[in-house]
Amino acid sequence: MNKELSTYLDLLRIGAAAAVFLGHLSWMAVSGGFLWQAQPYGHSAVMVFFVLSGFVISYAADIKERTLFDFSVARLGRLYSVVLPALLLTLVCDQIGTSHNPGLYDMERQTDAAWRLLLGALFLTQSWGHLSLLSNEPYWSLPYEFWYYAIFAAILFLKGWARIAALVACCALAGPAILLMSPIWAAGALAYRLSKRVSLGKQAAWWIWTLTGIAAVALALKNDAPVTTSSLFFPAIFSWLDFPLGALVAANIYAASFLNFGLARFHGRVAKPAGMTFALYLFHLPLLHLAAAYLPADWTAPMRGVAQAVLVLTAVYLLSFVTEGQKHRWRGVLRRLLGAPAENEKPAA
Repeated sequence: MNKELSTYLDLLRIGAAAAVFLGHLSWMAVSGGFLWQAQPYGHSAVMVFFVLSGFVISYAADIKERTLFDFSVARLGRLYSVVLPALLLTLVCDQIGTSHNPGLYDMERQTDAAWRLLLGALFLTQSWGHLSLLSNEPYWSLPYEFWYYAIFAAILFLKGWARIAALVACCALAGPAILLMSPIWAAGALAYRLSKRVSLGKQAAWWIWTLTGIAAVALALKNDAPVTTSSLFFPAIFSWLDFPLGALVAANIYAASFLNFGLARFHGRVAKPAGMTFALYLFHLPLLHLAAAYLPADWTAPMRGVAQAVLVLTAVYLLSFVTEGQKHRWRGVLRRLLGAPAENEKPAA
């Protein structure tokens, strides 16, 4: 992927991660409402993540991870380099936080911790139900991502009855709520395919990029009150506006792939913070709860919010070096554990 488009995608990733972080920082229970205006937009930011994931994973499978073995190792290494530390961090933070200030936590979510962590490690917390991972609410989207990877791999790398059996198994394990949202992830994958096969002229690309960008922002602002549901057939937090928002973001990225914004010169400076967004996404809320549990109760909302932001962002920055920054080591371990593929292994047509 050229540096121009890569930097554009990184900026989208940073923006989405910032929206999720600020949305949770603004909770009354956490900061007392600091920057409360940011609270409604974290859900739409997750839809942006889904589209980005579909686009980037399709690129990786097309260019770098061209066998089922390589794809599996890369995806599992990427996920578990942050997921397993996140599970441990959530458990430790919640144990300390609830022992000091239990009133800050939803204690119903703190029950059966071992079971929740096990299902979290297996990406099953959102399959046929909605099980929270203790205080780590953002974790809900990780099972979605995992099963989209699995379904994508079955379609791309398998064939015949093996493909059918794998798809049936993946869909059955994922459950209806995850499958319902799959068109949003697929929109990102389609945007990548189109960018390789259907070229846009510069003028058309500018028009599409501008119009879809304006429409996506307007829809995200409108999509500020998703419904909370306990239905097995819908995500725990859901809005029908998620689907047109995903389509607009996908079309915007497709158009951007034909444009030059002059971003390539900032690639290095943008790539570094973008490389920490996965850690930020999975680490920030348990850390925010822990900080809130110990900060003086008489501090004003701005004082609490600024202090929490500094503490949590510093912690995430340091943790990213031993988690997300070590994904290559996780991939190496997985390659050794799973064994090298046969020399003649080829991706399915």
